[in-house]
Amino acid sequence: HARLGYPRARIRVIPNGIDTQRFRFDADARARVRREWRVPDDALLVGLAGRLDPMKDHPTFLAAAARLAARDTRWHFACIGEGKADYAARLASRADALGLAQRLVWAGPRGDMPAVYSALDVLASTSYGESFPNVIAEAMACGRPCVATDVGDCARIVGACGALVAPRDPEAFATAVE
Repeated sequence: HARLGYPRARIRVIPNGIDTQRFRFDADARARVRREWRVPDDALLVGLAGRLDPMKDHPTFLAAAARLAARDTRWHFACIGEGKADYAARLASRADALGLAQRLVWAGPRGDMPAVYSALDVLASTSYGESFPNVIAEAMACGRPCVATDVGDCARIVGACGALVAPRDPEAFATAVE
């Protein structure tokens, strides 16, 4: 912004913060959400939380999910968020074509994200463009490891508490989740 002419003396950077009293692991909520989604307790649940938008790259998530599902029957998946109906329908069709219908929950928008994060075993972020994805920091506050693409501040947020991969690489993403 200084390069754009804004006075440097008036610029302040305020880092994002996460309310760790709200975002924390909750075993009861984990069980409740998994029951609601019909995900077995012993399943390995990977979730992508984010609007259904091309930048979030759900196709890479779905391709990685199909690879994981082919390797082990314990893998289950959830997409949390909403988007335009036509795009959502294309994603659902793609998931069905990949054989994920029985192991993928389309959860829609949720107001109970600490419970959702608690239900997951891994949070996935397959975006090919981000700045500071709050979902990663929120999931980590709930004790969930994250696998994310190396975009924006993801590397800074994830650190040693997960894994980073290049964008648009389903095989590398699946391997990192494993």
